[in-house]
Amino acid sequence: MEYSAHIKRKYLAPRLLLVGVFFCIYSYFIILVPGFYNSPDENANAVFIQTFAESSELSVPVSPLYGGFADFIHPRSTYVRDGFILPVGFWGLPVVYGVLAKIVGVRIVVFFTPLLAVLGALAFFGIVRRIFNDKIALMSMALYMAHPAVWYYATRALFPNVPFVSFLLIGVYLMVARPLRLSHTLESRVAIADVLGGLCIAI
Repeated sequence: MEYSAHIKRKYLAPRLLLVGVFFCIYSYFIILVPGFYNSPDENANAVFIQTFAESSELSVPVSPLYGGFADFIHPRSTYVRDGFILPVGFWGLPVVYGVLAKIVGVRIVVFFTPLLAVLGALAFFGIVRRIFNDKIALMSMALYMAHPAVWYYATRALFPNVPFVSFLLIGVYLMVARPLRLSHTLESRVAIADVLGGLCIAI
């Protein structure tokens, strides 16, 4: 037990350092160009997030300027039904981010993607360490965070790629490692971890 605790403490500082450094790297573009989304998908998600934060609705009325073409003209990643523009794809992002925007504001919620990226990396560390060891898990975590695809999509605040993968990793980690200590009985811990893990995967 003492050796195991020593190993955990030994690799805690490098993990925290990686998390801090990469969170700053992922957040740099968001800070540098606030409110700018160089993608129609991100712009659509930004509108739906703000709409959900203000009215708890996931629809935007079609502009009357479209006239008879209202059912055919709409942004990418959306579709029109009964005079309203609706999101297509990963609905979990505008819902989850919209709920958070109600609490912290739309300007702050964009940092949730970099945060999810590093939390997903920590979950990846926890999964790998159960298969191999802490040293390999730390190296795997560093390589995961430095992967070009993760790096790129973590800086795109309103793309669903990183949230989807991160929620999946966090859900798997909760269901495999069951780290929660909300109850003294093993059965309750397993149930709580499985429920929360299932919710993360379902998002």
